[in-house]
Amino acid sequence: MRTLALASLPDDRRESVVRAIAAKGLDPAFADPADLKRYLCGPVFEMGRTCLTLWRDEVLLGTIAAVVREIPAKREAFLTFLHVFDEPPQAPLAQLLQAARAVLAACGADAGTAVRLGLAPAGDRLRRPLERLGWRAAFQVLDMARGAHGDLPEGPPLAFRAVGPETGAAFLSVHNAAFLHSPNGGQMHPEELDAIRSAVPAADLLQVAFCGAEPAAILELALRGDLGVIAALGVTPALQGRGYGKTALRQAIGTLADHGATRVRLSVVDANRPALALYRLGGFQVERVASTWYAAPQAAEAEGRRGP
Repeated sequence: MRTLALASLPDDRRESVVRAIAAKGLDPAFADPADLKRYLCGPVFEMGRTCLTLWRDEVLLGTIAAVVREIPAKREAFLTFLHVFDEPPQAPLAQLLQAARAVLAACGADAGTAVRLGLAPAGDRLRRPLERLGWRAAFQVLDMARGAHGDLPEGPPLAFRAVGPETGAAFLSVHNAAFLHSPNGGQMHPEELDAIRSAVPAADLLQVAFCGAEPAAILELALRGDLGVIAALGVTPALQGRGYGKTALRQAIGTLADHGATRVRLSVVDANRPALALYRLGGFQVERVASTWYAAPQAAEAEGRRGP
């Protein structure tokens, strides 16, 4: 068995990897394999260099992808897109995890770096092998939804603006501060924001809000037919707890409804209690568990020593 980065594969093999992952039935955001390929080969996974594939000769055995950009800011790393296409899964799983660990170490991870691994429902057969290797469930990501019309709680006023060259820095400052200590929160880099801006079909699907002159909240929205998606909603930490989340949620749903959405969906980590409470207050109901996130063995042991 040998491990190769997605970025190093020839085009035909890269396409076969994308098709194999897409066949697992992922989030509707990746219903188009071309979108999935752009994501796996994009900045989140260092242009495909931290997306790993495992082969036996010409046969694809498995995949795993590492998010390493949180290591300097948060001392956290995330593993995702874990799939084993072989039976039994134990040997490919162990080799994929070992290869991912090597990538994390090369990117600055050390013994103090918390490593989390996300497992989608399609990968449930890997749950017991992971647990036997010492990984422990830490939290779940929930998909929630509600109609695009109907009553919503009100909050204090904010001035919302579409994100452009002059407001990009404000968007990033709020986004990265809001998600710095959020479970599974990620830092966004300028090139990632530029890529999102260039891809959105309407400028107001990416917004930053101001409280006076101070950047206060951000929205990242998407449309999939008549389904509206709140990809990110954040309030700067200094203003959290004052009701601005309600204002941002109302703005997000109103914007999506204006674009023809009849239903709105979002994802939230169940450990993020304030966000979960906000969305429940806003009429969202849990539709499914999108993924379960596991703590690496040393992280699980450290959490156990800290106690409840």
